[in-house]
Amino acid sequence: KNQVAVGVVCASKNYTYSSSEPTEIKIDNEKSESYWVGALSETLEKAVHRQMISDVEVGSFLSGGLDSALITAIASKYTKNKIKTFKS
Repeated sequence: KNQVAVGVVCASKNYTYSSSEPTEIKIDNEKSESYWVGALSETLEKAVHRQMISDVEVGSFLSGGLDSALITAIASKYTKNKIKTFKS
């Protein structure tokens, strides 16, 4: 099947996303790579922005990987203050 739920990438294209309403995407092989890069970017931006809603200061734990750095970079676009970062 060419259907996936938005979430964690794995080789089998079976993704999971923890949400009250799972989102399914039908993969259209006619779409270009740049289309899918844009769709992923938009989804990631929305997800990070949604998590920025807080009544306290937001911080970020940096594991040293690309994913935590990317999420922190996106989050910094949605706050006036610098994001406090922590590492292990």
